[in-house]
Amino acid sequence: MLSSLLGSFQPSTSDDGWKCGITADGVFQVAALRYEIDNLDNPVMADRMEWSREVPIKVIGFIWRAIQNRVPTLCALKQRGVDTGSIMYSYCMTVEEESDHVLLSCPFAKIVWEWILSGVAFICPRSRQLER
Repeated sequence: MLSSLLGSFQPSTSDDGWKCGITADGVFQVAALRYEIDNLDNPVMADRMEWSREVPIKVIGFIWRAIQNRVPTLCALKQRGVDTGSIMYSYCMTVEEESDHVLLSCPFAKIVWEWILSGVAFICPRSRQLER
């Protein structure tokens, strides 16, 4: 049965590869993707999408690691077989050191977030500005 389906198939002799469908030469470019996104007919994103260049790549990498639960906390290190001794979080000593607690729910983290967000103005679509 398989041979009947593949009967007239002739594999290519050229090398396999990837080709980008949004550029003329087939080479992926971030600028071409941005152009495509900005020109989408999307009523939800009626305004042009703004790309932030203000956030350093190290911060973006850390945020990505935190979302993936890959921050090297004491609990994460213990799960990987690293002997860390106590896994209690040293700032509050009430819970184990996990990324959710360290970054979000710890009273110390909440104070830091309030301080950071107190000076931030949020830019909304259509240039409306909301300040905290």
